[in-house]
Amino acid sequence: MRFLGLDIGTVRIGAALSDDSGTIATPFAVISATQPQAQLAAEVRRICEENEVDMLVVGLPLSIGGQAGGRTARLSKKLGRALGEASGLPVAFADERFTTAQADRALIGANVDRKQRKSVVDKVAAAIMLQAFLDARSDGDA
Repeated sequence: MRFLGLDIGTVRIGAALSDDSGTIATPFAVISATQPQAQLAAEVRRICEENEVDMLVVGLPLSIGGQAGGRTARLSKKLGRALGEASGLPVAFADERFTTAQADRALIGANVDRKQRKSVVDKVAAAIMLQAFLDARSDGDA
């Protein structure tokens, strides 16, 4: 089973793909979040079709206490559901707290310069979120 992980932001959406077995997440692409929703949905649908994706995993920005009640969380849920409907795929939501910070630290640790980090941090964050979801799923938690 192949998964597409989406880390939704207001400017960019990081995308990560799992392998066919749903075991390993890999950074895939950065998608513009500022385009009209119909174009965004078409782009996600194309990615899903070309990569034989079976399920979308959308990052949900939870509060420190683990609640999903904030404005950003509501927007992520709304967009995630719309993308699921447009692609015809089921959607799961996954905790994405601190993934961008983790991705940034990992890229700094790998000596990636600031300009390059900015172009890849969102897809690396999506891969971190998707990997945590896959790991929890394999442990029976998702």
